[in-house]
Amino acid sequence: MITELFLIRHAQTEYNRQKRYCGFSDVPLNNTGIEQAQFYKNKARGLNLDVLFCSPLKRTKQTADILFSRKKVILEPRLKELNFGKWEGLKYKEIMERYGAAYSKWISDPFNLRPPQGESLLDLQVRCMCFLEFVLKKFKHKKIGIVSHAGPIRIMLIGINKVKKEDFWGIPVDHLSIHRIKFNHEA
Repeated sequence: MITELFLIRHAQTEYNRQKRYCGFSDVPLNNTGIEQAQFYKNKARGLNLDVLFCSPLKRTKQTADILFSRKKVILEPRLKELNFGKWEGLKYKEIMERYGAAYSKWISDPFNLRPPQGESLLDLQVRCMCFLEFVLKKFKHKKIGIVSHAGPIRIMLIGINKVKKEDFWGIPVDHLSIHRIKFNHEA
């Protein structure tokens, strides 16, 4: 028996387009993001999910509603993106101007250090992997959809695939990418 997990990243927002740090900021999809989601909705519906979870932020909720308009969406706060604290909404250059030393330290050890008033990647890992463990136990032998953000998806892929945490930034998670993972279980 197989459990299938589909990790889906939300479509584009204006913050994404402008390369702004967007974690807990509740920004909606931009017009391009809406068009992207509409383009992929037939493919997404073909996944035939049994259950669908989604981060409660606007960009993920909008994406899930477009891709799976007839499916009940279960909002799950543990699927939110990393909280970038005082760096929310800023571009890289702005962060370096205001928080250069703290940013450099964080980039070198993001699992143990936090942006000012934000979360570490370890914080993100704990909440995402607790959720994933719960879902995989409760919905064994089902097709599980999760609409979330690049950070949580990378964290879950690291945990599932036993990838080194140092490879976190190198895992590609594009807008509307779908990572499919199969778990084989004995009957």
